[in-house]
Amino acid sequence: MENNTLIIKKTINAPIEKVFMAWTEKDAIEAWYGPEGMTTTVEVLDLKIGGAYRFAMKAPDGVHVVSGVFKEINSPKRVSFSWHWEGSTEDETTLVVVDLVPNDDKTTELTITHSGFKKMTGKMQSLESHKMGWTSSFNKLAKI
Repeated sequence: MENNTLIIKKTINAPIEKVFMAWTEKDAIEAWYGPEGMTTTVEVLDLKIGGAYRFAMKAPDGVHVVSGVFKEINSPKRVSFSWHWEGSTEDETTLVVVDLVPNDDKTTELTITHSGFKKMTGKMQSLESHKMGWTSSFNKLAKI
């Protein structure tokens, strides 16, 4: 972590096309997205630059909704999107960039860069809570 940017790398035991699909197709997203113990419903997914998305993540403490717009789509290497927690008391929108690099035909190196955190306060907005959330989510993604 540097400044207000979170970077996480993970090797996924799947070809790059399958990992890209996990980020861009409704059924695939719903199969893994969100930390362990949560289920995700894709409510909106308009996969184009400027297109919106809205995901509802159901947890024991309630439903957490994240939404934003796609900034870049470069299949199967990169997807980026804005990130905003709906209902948050802090008006903070951050940026998520997902980079995929094939190691070989069977594994993919995933790097997520989540940037633009303005402060380290607030349960939903803190960089540390996002680090835990993404790490847990990637444990689910690794099982695809």
